[in-house]
This record gives sequence, C-alpha cells and structure tokens, in this order.
Amino acid sequence: MVRNRYQNRWGRLQQIHVPTSVFQDGSLILNTDSLAVFLVLLHIHRNKPRKEYEPLATVKVGQEKLTQRTGYSKNAITNAVKELKQRRFIELIAHRKKRQEFGTNEYIFCHPDSGEPLPAQRSLLYGNGLPYFTMPSCIIKEHQANWSLREMTGSEIKLYIGILYAANRQRANEFMITAAELRKLCDLAQPTFKKALDGLENRGLIWFVSAENKLQLNLCDPYTAEPLHETGIDEDDPANYFVTAQDGRTKRLNLNLGDADQIEQLIRSCVPDEPVMQGNGDLMIRCPFHADSNPSCSVSPKKNGCFYCFGCLKSGSLSALIMQLKDVTKGEAIQHIATATGVTVEYHEPDKNAIAKYSYRNEKDKLVKQVLRYPDIDGRKVFMQRRPAKGDWIWNVGGLPPILFNMELLEYAGVACITEGEKDACTVTDLHLLGDTGMVIGMTSGGAESWDAQLAKHLRGKRSWSCPTPTQRVRDSQRT
Repeated sequence: MVRNRYQNRWGRLQQIHVPTSVFQDGSLILNTDSLAVFLVLLHIHRNKPRKEYEPLATVKVGQEKLTQRTGYSKNAITNAVKELKQRRFIELIAHRKKRQEFGTNEYIFCHPDSGEPLPAQRSLLYGNGLPYFTMPSCIIKEHQANWSLREMTGSEIKLYIGILYAANRQRANEFMITAAELRKLCDLAQPTFKKALDGLENRGLIWFVSAENKLQLNLCDPYTAEPLHETGIDEDDPANYFVTAQDGRTKRLNLNLGDADQIEQLIRSCVPDEPVMQGNGDLMIRCPFHADSNPSCSVSPKKNGCFYCFGCLKSGSLSALIMQLKDVTKGEAIQHIATATGVTVEYHEPDKNAIAKYSYRNEKDKLVKQVLRYPDIDGRKVFMQRRPAKGDWIWNVGGLPPILFNMELLEYAGVACITEGEKDACTVTDLHLLGDTGMVIGMTSGGAESWDAQLAKHLRGKRSWSCPTPTQRVRDSQRT
C-alpha cells in the first residue's frame, strides 16, 4: 500500500461518518457528553435497516442503550440531547415511557446550518452533501473493550475526535501537527491534553512521537494497537483471526487487551534473560534486532508491548517484537500472543464466507480489482474491495482510477446497460441478448453514487441505457 494514496484509511474496519460541523472556527463545539451521545446515534443509524419509503433520516433508541454505549447517567444523556437540539444537530420525537423503564425516543438528524431535517439517504452525510470525517465503528460497538468510547475519559474522547478530524484533513493515518493546533482543535488545557495523549496511546489507539514543537501521530487499529495491516498476506492480517464469543457467535480477535501484567508475562516468556524492570514499569531486554550485549531495548507493557531500542533505534509493535524474538511470521506471532493470553483463535480465509465475487478487468482483460459480497449484517449489505499485488491481495483500492465492471466485454458490445450494482450487471449480461451491432452487456461503476464523469468516454459509439433500481424509479415518479 502506498500510504499517501490511501483513500479508505481504515482498511477493512467498518466506519461511521461524523460531520465536520462538530468543529467550528478551528475548535470542537460540543461538550463531551453531547459528542459521545451524537456518535452513538450516528452509529445506530448507520447499522439500522433502511426502509424503502422512509422520508427523513431518523433513529429510534432507548436511553438504556445510550447508557450502555456511553456509560453516562440518564440526566447526563438528557442534557446532552438538549445541547444537540440547541446546536441543531437533531430534533427529538418523544415516545411514551413505560413505567420503571428507560424511555425510547426517536431522533431526526438535521442540517447543522439550517436546522432542517435531513432526507433519508443510503449514506446520511454523503447522500446529503455534508462534509464528514471517519472513525472506526468498533470504538462504539465494542463497549466492553478498554479502548471503547464508554471506557475513555472525556478529554480522551475530545482529543481522539480531534485527531481523527486532523487525519482526515491530512488524508493520512500518519501525520505531523503542532501541539498548540491540536489543543485548540480539542479545546483542552495543557495538563489535560498531555494526560489525554498518554491515555490514548496506552489504550492502543494512537502512536505519537514528540519532535521539537510538533507531534508525529499515527492512528492505530483498535483491535491490534498498531498501524493497519498493509502487506496483503492473508495469514498475516489480524482481521482474519476470530474467536468464539459466549453467545456462540464469532467475532474478530482483540489483541489490544490493555492488560499490562499479561503482556509483561508474555515478554518474559519470550526472552532468554531476566528483563530489567524500570521505574516507569517498562522492561529492558537485549534487542533482538542487533547484536546487543547490554539490554538496550525498552518494552512498555502499559502500551500494549510497544518497544524502542536505544542502540539501533528500532521501534514497533508487540507482534513485530514477537516475530523477531521467536523467529516466526506475523500470523504465527498473532497466534502466539492469543495463546499466551488464554484465547483460542480461528483463522478464516477472507474469501471463505463471501457469497459473491465480482472481478473488474480493464480492456486488455487484466484484473484490476475485486469486489466481494458477504452475508448481510443487521439488514445491511456488506462489501469488501481488494486489488492484486505480486501474488497477494491488498485490501483497499485507494489510488486506482475509476473503472467499469465488464470493461473487457465492451469491445464486443453494441448496447451497454448501466446498472446500480454488479449483481444487476451480471443479470443483464447473462441474458445473452444480441442487438443490431453486438452484445447487450450490463456495466456498473460499483454503485448509484460512484459514477465518475471520465467513465463516459468508454461508451462512445455505443448505445447506452440507464437501468434504475426500483427505488430510483419511485423517486423519479415522485419528482414528476
């Protein structure tokens, strides 16, 4: 992966979109409670099944669920909703409460500038033309994890959102920013800012290095406490390892446990000599990356096993250290860490559960990318994209130019039917229809909102039909 061309910066992690309007004049405008409640509402809306004829963007949720995801009291949530209404982010439709139960309310998302209710769209912010930045939805969903929204302090929440916003502006997971700029962005005083910065690093959500008056920040995968996997080797990707939960469902392996004692024991079991305990709780070991006669490599159990060698200046994550200490692959290191922490893991091939696979090829029939569809989650379609690289796969398509599905068939076609998705394009093509000048094929750019104007040049000299979905036909009839 080329980092500066990476558009989907969270890789295979599911994301939610947060409107940039939570920042105004270079500072966060919401209190912590309001920000946390708003994030939960956005997450619930993203994962709810979309109704065909729903006119407005709404979400119905009980205070009990808001309390579960935020850890806030009923009064704190009530006050948060009041501020969100005052700031014109939401409107409230109250429902009658049952006796001795938390009430269930319905919230309408509003345009923060006008206060007008937002129309229902497949993508709440993108579909309504509102600028946004992204955050991993597992921060809200995995509310029992030590790195979850519920477990963060108020200052950590504000700082994390500020870092995500800054990363979006930089279009990178790794970037430089001054401490003063970041403090202003998050509206935090100096002592609180430093404590929150350390807190986020201890939770495995960021790495940072202070350089003069600037900070070099790196966003991490919450499940691993290290930068996103980038090599394209399936067996080395932590996202392909799963555990079975108590309810019998499989879920992604969480290597970011936040248990310093457990990590310390793991390190001790991997080194031949007794580590030297430092006053700050770090361990000094002989560096496995160079000939080290005296312990010069510092490992921090509090920071999920991150290490730094004062001799060769090598630094990295726990898995990188285990790989070198045990002379194993990253996949083997992942399994070793899991076993040492008492977890039984299963490796799932990325394609194993895919119910459909669509290959995008160029005019010369060269594979450019693939789209894989997986079983729906909570009524929502789940897709992943990847591109080939030296016999492996890179699970993002950042930097690739726009391409039409079935491009390799276009030279034989007389008629091109532009559909919303790959499934419909296959349906049209599989009819084996013939026109006056060639085949009738289905083509798509990947979705109703993904069309790029430069794709039109490929259709010159062809008869082109646009095939709307049933939803689109209803909207068109309503306009007329």
